[in-house]
Amino acid sequence: SGIGAVREAVLGYFDPDTRAYYKEELAESHEIAGMSGNLSLVDGEPTLHLHATLADRNHRTRAGHLFSARVSVTVEVECTRLAGTVERKWDEETGLKLLDLD
Repeated sequence: SGIGAVREAVLGYFDPDTRAYYKEELAESHEIAGMSGNLSLVDGEPTLHLHATLADRNHRTRAGHLFSARVSVTVEVECTRLAGTVERKWDEETGLKLLDLD
C-alpha cells in the first residue's frame, strides 16, 4: 500500500474488448488517496504492477493502472515479502502478462 503525492502521473484503463490501455497523463501534483500492487518477475526482471487512486486540489479523483509518476512531495510504501518467487507470463486469451502461481 502507499500514500503521498505525485506529479506527471500516467494512469491507464485496460479495455478487455480491444486489449488496449487507454492512458491519461495528470501533469499537476495529486495526492495518492490509495495505492496497491505487487512486485513480480517479468522475463526475469523485477517489475512493479500498481493501481492508484489520485486526488487533485479540488478532491476530484482519477484511478487506474499506474504506469509512471514523479514524486512531488513524498511517497511512503509498505511492502510485505512473500516466500518464493512470483512471476508473470504472457496470457494469449487476455493479452496481458498474468501472475503464474503454479
